[in-house]
Amino acid sequence: SIVGRPVHREGPYGDSRKASYIGNEAQAKRRMLAIKYPIERGIVTNWDDMEAIWNHTFH
Repeated sequence: SIVGRPVHREGPYGDSRKASYIGNEAQAKRRMLAIKYPIERGIVTNWDDMEAIWNHTFH
């Protein structure tokens, strides 16, 4: 799965965007996001993003 975070943090009228987007939602907005792949070759390489995926999945 993928995790995307907004490239630009805040707009001129405040920030109403989410801090991160997971999976299909990140894929759909990939032009506005910095995309990360927390699992490479079956090994977790970014534990913070992996926790975000688990949080999205189980909560």
